[in-house]
Amino acid sequence: MDIARLIQSSIAPVFLFSGVAATLSVLTNRLSRIVDRARAPVNGNIILALLDGAFTVKRYRTKDGAMWLQAENPAFVDMQLADGQSFEVWGVITRSIRML
Repeated sequence: MDIARLIQSSIAPVFLFSGVAATLSVLTNRLSRIVDRARAPVNGNIILALLDGAFTVKRYRTKDGAMWLQAENPAFVDMQLADGQSFEVWGVITRSIRML
C-alpha cells in the first residue's frame, strides 16, 4: 500500500510527521507517522501532543477521570496530566512509515 492510498483511506484531515525524539515499542525515530487530527483519542491510542510547549509522542491513558501519557521506553517516565497544565492533542497516530 502506498502513502497516497493510506492518506486517501481516511476522510479526516491527516498529515505526515517525523522528528519527535521518542522511542516507542511500536515506533522508532526512523519512522514517519501519519497523524489523524480529526480522531479523538481513546485509552491506549498513541498520540502526538503538545505538552507545556513541547511536542511528544506517547500512549494516551485514562482511568477514573485521570489522564496521563504513558512512556513505552523505560528510560522515560509516565506524565500525569494536572489541572492548569498546557496540554493539546494534535492527533492520533494511525500509521507509521519506515524511512529508508
